[in-house]
Amino acid sequence: MISSMTGYGKGEAQGNGWNVSASLKTLNHKYLDINLIAFEEHELLELQARELIRHSFSRGRVEVRLALKREGDIDLSYNLDTATQYYKFLAELSKSLGIKEPVTLDHLLRLEGVIERAKTEDETLWPLVQQTLKAAIEQARAMRAREGEHLALELRKHLGDMNTELAEIESHAATIKLAYKERLAERIRELLNGADLDPERLETEVAIFAERADITEEVARLKIHLQAAEETFKKPEPAGQILDFLAQEMGREVNTIGAKAKNGNIARSIIAMKATIEKFREQVRNVE
Repeated sequence: MISSMTGYGKGEAQGNGWNVSASLKTLNHKYLDINLIAFEEHELLELQARELIRHSFSRGRVEVRLALKREGDIDLSYNLDTATQYYKFLAELSKSLGIKEPVTLDHLLRLEGVIERAKTEDETLWPLVQQTLKAAIEQARAMRAREGEHLALELRKHLGDMNTELAEIESHAATIKLAYKERLAERIRELLNGADLDPERLETEVAIFAERADITEEVARLKIHLQAAEETFKKPEPAGQILDFLAQEMGREVNTIGAKAKNGNIARSIIAMKATIEKFREQVRNVE
C-alpha cells in the first residue's frame, strides 16, 4: 500500500469535567520517530499515548501535542493534620526567636501540602485521551492515504519508463556481439594489411568479449526488481522501506550493465534509467 508520510490531524473530547485536545503532524523520516508533548503528572497516559501512536504508524516523524484542561470548579481540599503540624512548628520557632507576631493563615497557605487539588486517576482520563488521539490519527492517516494515491501514480509512471528503457537495452544487447566481431575483424585486417584472418582466433576473442559483456543476469535481476516494486502497490503493508531497498538494487544493476555493455545506444538508455531511478527514490522518501 502506498501512503504518504506527510499528514495532519486534530481531535477534541469532553467528559468527567475535563477537556482533552490533540494535534498531530507527520513528516518524512527514515524510521518511526515520535515526539510527544503531553501532560505533567500523568506518566501512564503518556506511555499509553505513545503505544497507540506506535501501532498507528510504521514510518515517519510524528509530532503530537496533547492538552488537558479542567472544566468547572477546581476540586480543592485542605490537609488539617499537615496545617496543624506547620502551625505548631512555626509558633514554636517564633517563640524561640522572640518574634511576637502570630502565625496567620497566610503563612500556612504558602506551605506545601496544606491545600491539595484532587488528583484525577489516569484510568479515568485515558478513554477521553484515547478518543481524542484516535480522531487526530485517523485524520492524519486519511490525508496520508490521499497523497499516497498521487505518489502511486508517479511511482508507477517511473516504473513504466524504466521498463521501456530496459526493453531498449535488451534489443541492443543482442547486437553487441556481432558488432564487436565486425569491429575486431576490421581492425585485425588493418593491422595485417589485408592478410587472411585466423577464424578460430577471431571467434575465441569474440567469445571472451561476449562473456565479459554479457548482461543477461543483470537484465533478469532488474526485471525481478521492477516486478517486485509493482507488486508492492497491491499489498496492504506499508511499502516505503521495500521500495527504497528495491530502488537501491535497481541502481546497482543499472550501473553494472553500463560498465559491461560498451554500446552507445545502451549507454543512452542507462543514463535515462539512472535519472528515472533518482526520481523514483526521491518520491519513495515520502512513502510510509
